[in-house]
Amino acid sequence: MKVHCKSGDNDLGWHVRKFGGFYGFDFKDHILDKTLYWCNVWSGPNFSRNASFVAYEDKKVYPIYVACYIHVRHGSLMKVHCKSKDNDMGWHVRKYGGVYGFDFSDNIFGTTLFWCNIWQGPHLEHFQVIVAFESRQYPHDLNAWIRWSVRGDGIYQSINGATWKFKYHWDNKL
Repeated sequence: MKVHCKSGDNDLGWHVRKFGGFYGFDFKDHILDKTLYWCNVWSGPNFSRNASFVAYEDKKVYPIYVACYIHVRHGSLMKVHCKSKDNDMGWHVRKYGGVYGFDFSDNIFGTTLFWCNIWQGPHLEHFQVIVAFESRQYPHDLNAWIRWSVRGDGIYQSINGATWKFKYHWDNKL
């Protein structure tokens, strides 16, 4: 993916990201309420597909874009099933080193909740339910990026590239 975002006063430059990569930016809203950022994105083979969109405009509400990525760091297999009240992301199996991800937009009421059932181990013998995303729990920036890491000692989380934090033990152990 190749992305170029800018406003009337600020050109954020060109950025290239691999599959599963993330690009985001921070800014301060203009004091006179005239802030507008737009982005151009190219993807596909030889960047053959292009889209343009308004990333931020004062006094307009845009849904929050959230991406959840689950990385398998330990054990030979992981099975995951994520869903919300309105969306079932289906069943997925990944090997060690594999990645499963999905993205969605937070609803305008701020009530989105996604949970995941995760099994891990050579025979999928360890199990844990995690809250993958809950609107009121996470910062409402324009592009939240939540990563989960499945490891032998439990499940870790990183938000917007911050340091990994331990969040869940396997098998509901404290």
